[in-house]
Amino acid sequence: MKRTDEIVNNPILKNIELGIDGGRATLHIGRWDGSVIWSWDCGFEHVSVAPFAKRITPSWDDMTKIKDIFWNDDEDVVQIHPRKSNYVNNIPNCLHLWRCTYREMPLPPSCLVGLRDGQTKAEFEQEVKEAYEIAERYKDKIWKDIKGYEGLYQVSNAGSVRVLGRYDANGLFRDSQMIKPIESSHGYYVVTLNKNGKSKQFRVHRLVAEAFIPNPDKLPMINHKDENKMNNCVENLEWCDAAYNNNYGNRLNKVAMKLGKAVIGIELATGKESFYYSMTQAAKETNSDHRHISDVVRGTRKKHNGRIWRYATEKEIREAYEIAGEKY
Repeated sequence: MKRTDEIVNNPILKNIELGIDGGRATLHIGRWDGSVIWSWDCGFEHVSVAPFAKRITPSWDDMTKIKDIFWNDDEDVVQIHPRKSNYVNNIPNCLHLWRCTYREMPLPPSCLVGLRDGQTKAEFEQEVKEAYEIAERYKDKIWKDIKGYEGLYQVSNAGSVRVLGRYDANGLFRDSQMIKPIESSHGYYVVTLNKNGKSKQFRVHRLVAEAFIPNPDKLPMINHKDENKMNNCVENLEWCDAAYNNNYGNRLNKVAMKLGKAVIGIELATGKESFYYSMTQAAKETNSDHRHISDVVRGTRKKHNGRIWRYATEKEIREAYEIAGEKY
C-alpha cells in the first residue's frame, strides 16, 4: 500500500479523516459519489468503497481506479468471494479490495485468461508450460497410510487427508472421501481421525512429515520453509529442532514487530510518515512520551504529540534496514 501522505494528497479524495490504522474519505469516481475506508490491520491491507446511491455498484474500471489510489503498480490486490457461511453484507453495494502483508498471495497464471499486453507467443507458451509444471508439482500423487490408522485413513504428499472406503455400523458401504481440514487457533490445518469409537486431532503437516520425510536424528519439530502454516506440501516441510524453527526466516522480525520494536509516526498536519526502530527512539526524536505512543499503538489513545502511531509492517522494517545498509 502507498504511504499515507501519497494517499491523502490524491485530489480524488475529499473530507479525509485519519485514524490509528487507516482512514476514511469521500470521492467522486465516474458518474457517482461515494465513501471509501482504508486500513492496515491483522495482516491485511484493505479498502472498501460504497456509492451513496444504493442502486449503483462500482464497476471493474471503478475498482481499478480505486486500486491505483491506494496501491503501487507492482502490488497484487484481490476481490474475494468467500464461502456463503462467511458472507458479511452490511452494505449491499459495497465492494472490497484486499492485499495480504505477511505472505505472497497465490494467484492464477494470466495465461488462463489470454495473452497480456505486449506478451509474445513464445512467452505465453512458456508461461503455460510453467503453470502445468506447478500444477503437477502440487497434485496429489502419492498416498500413504497414516501410522496407527492403516486401512482407515491416508495422507498425500500434497497435504490432503482422506478416509478410505469402508462399511459403516449399519452395514452400508461408504466411498472414500477427502477430509476437509479446519484451521486451529495457532493457524495450522488439523483433521480429526476416528478409530474404535475414539477421536483424536492431528496437525496435517505432522502427518505429511511422518509419512514422507525420514527423520533419522529424531528431530522434534517441523518447519514450513515458506512460513505459510497452511502449505503442507512435502517439499515445503523439514524436520528441525526448536532453535532452528524459532529463528527461521522472518520469525524474529515478526516477533519484534509484534512487540512494537518498530513504529510509524504519522503527522496529523501533513500526513508525513516517519519510521522509528523502537518506541524509545520515537519518543526521544519527537520529544514524545513512549508510554503515550504505546497507548496509541494499542488503541487506547487516539493520538499523541500531533501524531498517529502504529506498528511498522514487515515491508517497512525491511525497507528501513535496506536504506540503513544493515542486514534484515
